[in-house]
Amino acid sequence: MQKIGDIPNTRADNNGEFTDGNVAGGVPPTILPAEWFNTIQRELMSILAAAEIEADSDAFDQVLLSIQKLVSEGIPDLKDASLTQKGIVKLSSATDSTSETLAATPKAVKAAVDASLPIGGTAASATKLATARKIGGVDFDGTKDIDLPFINTTDSNVQLAGVLGVKSLEVYPMTGSAEGGQIDLFDKDGVHVAFFDIDSGGNTRIVSTAAGVAISINKTTGDVTIPKVLNVTGNITSVGSVRAGNGSAQLSTNGNIYGSVWGTDLYTYLTDQLIGIPMPYPLASVPAGFLKCNGAAFSTSTYPRLALKYPSGVLPDMRANAIRGWDDGRGVDAGRALLSQQLDALQNITGNFALGGSKQVAGVTATGAFGPMEVYDALGQQATGAGNIGGITFDASRVARTAAETRMRNIAFNYIVRAL
Repeated sequence: MQKIGDIPNTRADNNGEFTDGNVAGGVPPTILPAEWFNTIQRELMSILAAAEIEADSDAFDQVLLSIQKLVSEGIPDLKDASLTQKGIVKLSSATDSTSETLAATPKAVKAAVDASLPIGGTAASATKLATARKIGGVDFDGTKDIDLPFINTTDSNVQLAGVLGVKSLEVYPMTGSAEGGQIDLFDKDGVHVAFFDIDSGGNTRIVSTAAGVAISINKTTGDVTIPKVLNVTGNITSVGSVRAGNGSAQLSTNGNIYGSVWGTDLYTYLTDQLIGIPMPYPLASVPAGFLKCNGAAFSTSTYPRLALKYPSGVLPDMRANAIRGWDDGRGVDAGRALLSQQLDALQNITGNFALGGSKQVAGVTATGAFGPMEVYDALGQQATGAGNIGGITFDASRVARTAAETRMRNIAFNYIVRAL
């Protein structure tokens, strides 16, 4: 179908419709071309063809009859409406139907509106819910009150008689507070004893009401500060260093202990103190970082801290030697220098023999520890008992343990010094 204005040069008006024209106004009438009449004829003939009615030049109601037939018998290819396609639908005034192919009449719509709850209104005539639900695990259908025993409505605070499991709890600051959120803790007598909070700097704190801040976690660094005494009965595991006294002491992650008393790591301090001190060692092999005290020279560049104790670059030879305290002006072992060696010696032993009586010892010589050499009787014969002494010998082994040196009782150790 097309309007007369769709055909060029027909002088249709601005709406594409016919006009009789206006001679006075200079508007010509619309021209009626055969093309437009052919369009109308084809449209009318298509209606007759759809209704299967033959055209009759003597009948003037065939279009009407065709339309009536199409309506009464159904238009070909016109389907019933559904949720997936448009089409013909049947009306229904039912208000309890579950059909998805019927269309509601105004009567059905009015009945539904009359039975609905007005906006802002109440269900004045309802006495129970159509389907019961549960509130806090208790059945609720609107016919009775719900008792929630966990909540005590007589107190301004919500109190729970049982355990409350919370997956996520958000605590915000009170209105007008300069600090963050706070969780208060009370004892069995209702006394406020402690609280968790966020201070004005954003740091997380555990605070004792009586003693003040017990633990503080820095907002930026995550450092934990414990300003009070920490008593621990179990183990403490720390990823970072552990500091005390505002850094006066520190247990580092490498195992070192720093202290302001010794001014450095304890390991370094003790090592410096022990370097160069002879130590008795029970094994012949020397552990790493140590040298034998065998009189050998050492490299002062390799062992600079050892060179501070032995500037000569030579260790004392402690093999088969014992350590004696330096006299240092006492006068017992005067004239000794530090690290000087002293050979073995025996304090001098002196004495004499006085022989009295008629029998004298004549021409007798003695060496070493003296003692009786020969004994003679009065006739000059060698005797086995008492008599005159013919000579004297001295031998300490008669009464004491003897050896090629004078020594004390001892146990042999390998003397070593720490060099690094």
